[in-house]
Amino acid sequence: MHNCIKLLILIIVWSCITSDAFNDTSLLINCGLPKSTQSKSISDGRVWQSDDDPDFAPSYLNTVSTSFSENADDLPYKVGRVFWSDITYTFTLTPGPKFIRLYFFPNVTYNNTLPHQFSTSLIANSFTLLHKFNPFLNSQGKPFILYEFQIIIQKNSENNLNLTFSPGIINNNGSPDTKSSYGYVNGIEIESIPDGLYINESNLIYVYANVPEMGYALLKDSTALQTAYRLNVGGENVDRNDDNPGGMKRKWDADEDYVVGERGIKLEPDPHLSSSTNDSGINEAPMIVYETWRGMGDNSAAINLKRNPGFAYVVRLHFCEMDVTVTGINQRLMNLYIDGNLAEENLDIWYEAGGFSIPINMDYVITVPAHNPTTASKVALSLALRPLRPGR
Repeated sequence: MHNCIKLLILIIVWSCITSDAFNDTSLLINCGLPKSTQSKSISDGRVWQSDDDPDFAPSYLNTVSTSFSENADDLPYKVGRVFWSDITYTFTLTPGPKFIRLYFFPNVTYNNTLPHQFSTSLIANSFTLLHKFNPFLNSQGKPFILYEFQIIIQKNSENNLNLTFSPGIINNNGSPDTKSSYGYVNGIEIESIPDGLYINESNLIYVYANVPEMGYALLKDSTALQTAYRLNVGGENVDRNDDNPGGMKRKWDADEDYVVGERGIKLEPDPHLSSSTNDSGINEAPMIVYETWRGMGDNSAAINLKRNPGFAYVVRLHFCEMDVTVTGINQRLMNLYIDGNLAEENLDIWYEAGGFSIPINMDYVITVPAHNPTTASKVALSLALRPLRPGR
């Protein structure tokens, strides 16, 4: 039987950009909808509300910005807000970790400003999440852009989330100048997530893949995260409505476009089998993610990703032993390499998880030094599992 360890990746995030009980905070803000109105998405039926709302929008909103329409098929991309001065939205939320998702239509046009000339910065409380960001130049040909961040609302912050959007400064060639540009955003989503899911309550020390003998801490009160990749290994795209744990509305992408070299074999378990939940009662990933995997056979399985230099990345790997022929410890062993660094030696998922069909995750941190400005803006991040026994 082919090697059937569930590989790679829940999520890779960059951290350190410069919380407590899971709750039901969920906000869908479509910037540019008429004041105090709502509208339903065609694709998923979710209801978006206008950003022009006295509960969280500043009173000066319409003096420094305007709404606009675009040739998009669905919300929140059909309308948006263009601004030429700072705008601060203030949301009163319960303490705890939150996802902040930002939606952009890359081919926006307004007042003879071309797509490559827009520039948007965003500060969320004390964290700079975007700096002179241009959706068009970062779209990689995609018709829409969704960026996801995580920050923690502290108890001593009056439970406020302040989102300050600022326009950048560019000239007609897209380079810095003294002329203010327009910034814009189409949608803002705020979603609560379980405490400790990504940043541990006790400031857990993570394995530092660059130097395994050292630890790396993600401090709860000074860390913000951005999602880079969230992959369903061996499976298909998972819609956000199928991300059942806690209703966090995470989207999972198929890994097919990221696999390099030997692609292995996609495998599915016996439909009568199911994975167990962890002790908290909340799986780190939806069950649909644990139901498929990519077999290594006698070869390495590898995924190649792109990342921005100058940040630390957390690599979270989800494993679940679903091969019924593996019945105990030391029957399937592997080495785990992150960017060529040996992060785990003789890794035994059965032993680590405590048995068959029990999902676990393992976290690692890899730092990427800032690159020379003359080199490419993104560099490769490789992830590889190498079996230590043939056929296992």
